[in-house]
Order: sequence, then structure tokens, then C-alpha cells
Amino acid sequence: MVETFLDSMAFSHDEAKAETPVSACNITLSVVPTVRMIVACGVSNFINFVKGNSIKKMILIDAFGYGVDAF
Repeated sequence: MVETFLDSMAFSHDEAKAETPVSACNITLSVVPTVRMIVACGVSNFINFVKGNSIKKMILIDAFGYGVDAF
């Protein structure tokens, strides 16, 4: 079972890149950065709301280009 497991991880960078999902805009889809950015923006939006500031109704995030726009 260990050998089978190790064999399942023996792939090249090109093979991994070919299997990596991308959006319609050709942006890499990845769970961890996306979840972290969504949670961070949600928490900061909530903190602003609790402090009496207005909340942002739309937040556009590019986790890989480090871009955030909030409206």
C-alpha cells in the first residue's frame, strides 16, 4: 500500500500543471488561498460593521495577483 501511495505521487511538474484546474479567465483555482482570502475579508468586514462603519456589499479578490477591490 505504501508503494502504491508513493507511486501515485510520482508525477512531473508539467503533468501537475496540466491537471491543475483554472477558471474561465485562466486563473489557477486553488482551495487554500481562496478560502484564506474569503475568510480574511469576511472577518475584516464584520469588524468594520461592529465598529459602526459601513460594510462592503461586494468584494472582488484575486488571491494570486494580490488584488482586492471592495465596494
